[in-house]
Amino acid sequence: MKTLGIDRIFYMIIAVLIILLVLCFGFHLKHINGHVFTVDNFGENDKPIICPRVKVDNIWYQFNGEFGENKSIHKAFIKPAVVKNYDCKRIFEKDEKYIKNLSSHRITYQDDPSLPTDCNSVRLRNYFPVLPNTREEAEYPIAYARVVYKDFLFLEMELAAEYAPQNFYCYVLDKKSNATFKQQIHNLGKCFPNVFVSNNEFDTDSSGQQMNYAYLE
Repeated sequence: MKTLGIDRIFYMIIAVLIILLVLCFGFHLKHINGHVFTVDNFGENDKPIICPRVKVDNIWYQFNGEFGENKSIHKAFIKPAVVKNYDCKRIFEKDEKYIKNLSSHRITYQDDPSLPTDCNSVRLRNYFPVLPNTREEAEYPIAYARVVYKDFLFLEMELAAEYAPQNFYCYVLDKKSNATFKQQIHNLGKCFPNVFVSNNEFDTDSSGQQMNYAYLE
């Protein structure tokens, strides 16, 4: 008899909960995909209009300190001037005629000695986010160490491609680098609080000579 009484009470509680849920649902429907609407004036043939999040290509979302609200939108990739006339879409779509034509007119790129490397010019050529994308990224910074010798513009674009404000980027110069390149790298280091350029230079080579000392620096 005790078992029967407990079962009866259990089923009564379940029934009461179901009734409460039905009543709550009957009054209003709230917050479906961020939208609020009520059942007042809601016809039998009407359907709720739900606006999903829009996926936008080629943009970078900046988040505020709460990492939740869309703060501003920026273009994440700025096409380098040296390839501004290339139709990348045709290359990715494997347009053989177009690719063959490009390969027969291949350019050999060299940095322009007069390339401006002041902070404003560097930022105009690339996009550097000022806030982490997520809290997880903010709480897990990464340190990069590079020994560099030439090709400043490539290194600048490489930095932009992987840049995040919580990370640290350290550059060590090869002694054999020319004076222009050395000045360009030092200028780059002045533009960001998390980019460091060592004042010590090392005579490195492709066989690894002095590389360990350079990385430890």
